[in-house]
This record gives sequence, C-alpha cells and structure tokens, in this order.
Amino acid sequence: MSAPRAFSYLAIFALGLTCVTVALGPRVLRYPDAMEYADIARGLARGDGALDRSMWVYQLSFAPGAPQPAVRRALAFPAVLAATFQVFGPSDLVSHATSAAFFLLCSLLVFVIAAKLAEETENSGNSENTGGMRDAGQKVASAGIVAGVLFLFDSHTLLYAVSGLSEPMFTFCMLLIVSIIVARPGLAGWLAVGLLVGASQWIRLNGLTLLIPAMLAAIALDPKQSPRAVVMIILGVAGPLLALAIRNHAAIGEFTLLGINGAISVNEVGFVTGAAGAAGEVFTTHGIERALYESPQSIPSVPSVLAANFGAFATKFWGGLDRNLFAVLTAGSPLAWGSASILSAMRWRQMSGPIRALAAFMFSTAGIWVVLFSTGEFEGQRFFVPLAPLAIVLAVAVWFDLARSLGPQAKPPRLAVIAILAAMILPGIYRLSSFSASDDTAAQRKAFGEAIATAVPTRAIVLTDAPWLVAWYADRTCVWLPRGPGEVEAVGRRSGATHLLFTGISGINIELAPDWGRVLLSRDAAPPGWEPAGGYDSSIGALYRLNFAPHSDGAATR
Repeated sequence: MSAPRAFSYLAIFALGLTCVTVALGPRVLRYPDAMEYADIARGLARGDGALDRSMWVYQLSFAPGAPQPAVRRALAFPAVLAATFQVFGPSDLVSHATSAAFFLLCSLLVFVIAAKLAEETENSGNSENTGGMRDAGQKVASAGIVAGVLFLFDSHTLLYAVSGLSEPMFTFCMLLIVSIIVARPGLAGWLAVGLLVGASQWIRLNGLTLLIPAMLAAIALDPKQSPRAVVMIILGVAGPLLALAIRNHAAIGEFTLLGINGAISVNEVGFVTGAAGAAGEVFTTHGIERALYESPQSIPSVPSVLAANFGAFATKFWGGLDRNLFAVLTAGSPLAWGSASILSAMRWRQMSGPIRALAAFMFSTAGIWVVLFSTGEFEGQRFFVPLAPLAIVLAVAVWFDLARSLGPQAKPPRLAVIAILAAMILPGIYRLSSFSASDDTAAQRKAFGEAIATAVPTRAIVLTDAPWLVAWYADRTCVWLPRGPGEVEAVGRRSGATHLLFTGISGINIELAPDWGRVLLSRDAAPPGWEPAGGYDSSIGALYRLNFAPHSDGAATR
C-alpha cells in the first residue's frame, strides 16, 4: 500500500472515530476552563469583545468593575470557538466538536510525521532495487498507519478530544512544529518554527516553554547549522510574543506574556499572601487562594516568597514531582515512553537526525513541564496530554529503526507485536465504551442555568463560588467569592456586584473557610447589606441581593 492511499484510509477512519467520539461523549462541558473558554467565545461571537465574566477577585486590583478584558486565558482557542459559534450557535456540543476537530487534524499530522521518520530510516538503508523501494514504501505507509491508530486510541487523548478545552489545539500546534523540524528545514523553516512557538503562547500560557526544546531539536538535527537555526527561531518567536505583550498592555496596562501583573504571578504558581496580613503564607490547595483580594503591590515577589518559605516549597515540589512523572508516563502509554526512552538511549548515534531531533524536543519538553507543574499548583494528566502523540511517534520511529538495523531476515514474533499494539489500544476502546450519551447532567445544567437566569437580572454581577458555571450556563457576569464574608462589601463595591450566590457545587471548601460555613450553612441572620432572595433553593443555592448602605461621606454605593 502506498503512503498516499494509507493516508486517505486513516483520514476516513479518523473522521468516523471523531464523529463517534463526539456522539458518545459528554453532553455538557465538565471542566471549568472549558466553560470559561466557551463564555469568552460567546462574547466574541456576539460582538462584546474578549471579556472575562468569571473573574478572580485579584483582577479588581487592575481596575474596578466587571466584566474586564479576558487576560487569564489565552485567546486563540476562544477565537476559533467564536467562529464556530457564529456558524452553529453557542452550545456545549459545538465546543466539544471544535476540540474534536483539532483531534482529527492531529491524527493526520501524526501519520505525516511517522511516515517521514520511517522514510528517513529506509533511505538510510540505501535500497537499490525496485523490490527494495516497494518494501520501503510499504514500511513508510505502515509506520504512518500504526502511529495514527495508536494516537486515535490513546485513552487520555480521547478524553480531552471532546472536552471543549484548548489541549487538542495546543497539541496540533506542537505537531506542526515537529512536522517542520523532521523535514530538515532551511532557515525559513526554522523561522516558521519560531513563529509557531510564539503562537503557542496564544493557545496556552505555557507555550513559551517550547522555545528551549525547539533549540535543542535544531542542535540534535544538525549541530553545524544550529547557530543560524537558533537565531531564526528567536526571530520567529519575537513577533507573536510582542503582539501578545501589546495586547495585554492595552487590556490591563501591563506588558506581560501571562496576562497578569508580574507580582500577581506569585498566585499563579500557588504562592499567595493571606487575607489578613499573613504575608508569605504558602497554600498548597487548589481553590480558595484564587479568591485573593489584595492590590498587586502588596504581594511579595516570587524570590522573597521562596526564600522565606523554602521548606514548604520543597515539600510542595517533591509532592508534585512524583504525580507529574506518573502523568508523563501515562500520556501516550508507558509502553511508548519506555521503548522510546530505552531505544533512543541505546541507538542515539545510529538514529537519523530527524529522529534525534524529535527525541530532544520531546524529552526536554517533558522535563521542563514536570519541573514547572511541580513548582506550581497544577499537576495532572491533562497538562501532559500534548506529549502523547510525540511519545507514540517516537516509539514507532525507533521500532522501525531497530527493525531495519536487524536486517530483513530478523522479524519480531507476530504475537508479541499484536500483544504490544493491543495493550496500547485497549484503554482507548474502554474509554470509548465508558462514554455515555444518556448523561442526565445535561438536563441538570440546563435547569440550573434557567433557574439562575430567572432569579437574577440580565445585567446583574454575581459573587459566587462557581463563577465559570454561572457565567456559561446562566449567561451572567460573575466574580469569585472573596476569602471571607467580611470582605464581601469591599469586593461588592469595587466590582459593582448586585447579587451573591453560593451554589455549593464547587469553589469554596468550607473546611478552609469556616467563616463562610457559619454564614451560608447556618440559619443565622444575613450580614448587613445581604437581602435573602428566596433563601436556599436546592436547584440554585443560597441567593442574596447585595444592597450596602452609602459610605459615611455620602459617596454612592457603587
């Protein structure tokens, strides 16, 4: 079978599997990030601009009022999602399908990259006759098919393919970078690599971490040409990053690539100051610290926090390190990572330049991400899923490279090959079978959104523990609840909040915030300025209207 015909077969199969995945997948957006992407995209689609309507309280330090420009989220995926919303209308299904479209495109790039690496391997064998050329062509097609199918049935990749998250788009960008690298690019190609690395920062805010891996790939591919390649990569990166910095400055007055003030970046890596002046307190939890309400100037710098809390930081780092290492090994199957790692180390000098370049790019990216996510508050499979296709492609490449080096007479046991491929595919088949089209969560979310939309005016601004949920399903502007009830008035005045809603669904852990528990989970009288609006409704939560008295100097309430 020729490579073009194999590619067409894989494309048809991938399209069918993608449609099945969307059909069997969840009926609603399950991830808070996905809801925030969708809400930003809906605002773009209807001409409101890129607005953050599920704000963290610290954003009020930049300017009063809500909503504010969306700076916590990279905007490339919401922009693409907005385009699909304009055609099909905003919905959970369209969000899922948009992510799935990138999953489909990724499978095609996996074929192209795997076939290119197999072609490099076969060319190094110097086939001199027609039969040898025919065999080489079949092996190229086989490598593409094997890699493509393994990717399509990767369990975690399938999970996030229909998530409404930006991971599939980010994975596609990474595969574009790799596809250029393995094609032995000239200077223009390396400039394109740099442009894509810079563009990846618009897709996910850790995209810039791909810069060093891209440089290492250039060195592994051709050490003699690498200095010029590195220069071109840097030149390419500069354009998208400059555009991002200018956009963020226009939005919040800060030239930043993270969309947040530099001091606030303390919060982004999980270190924040306490609400009542407990400076330098280190939080290792995932939720309550995000409700920080302090001006950026009051937050110590990252180095000072690390110096004052090195022991706590070390405990946090080592605690996340093992989880993140496990997450890496399960992205794309431990079999893929194991064989790719062992064979790459054993045959580094014998492998072709493109395979070495892919190995350098993948392993350095994995190492950087493990350190980054262990340092910060995030760990989990989701953040390493973009590495899955790289591990699969590299594993297939080193398998075929090893097979060629052993000669045409050395054929691996067929049963062993089938067993290995089955072990990598079966988890994905199980994932598909676990998807349920009869998910009743969809009806619950719809009822939840309709109930809030009925109880809360259209232009209301809501303080809530689940802002992403309320913003997307009720179409209301939201701000995180502050750290304690005593801060509600200050946050309410600065944000212009008119309502407070405690859903009990997510966001505030009462054990971490006992003051909230006493106010919201007891029958005590509401604090001054809180007017019960229906009490506690199991379909919504505890809803209050906020109506604070004017300041003593006569200033307006809001």
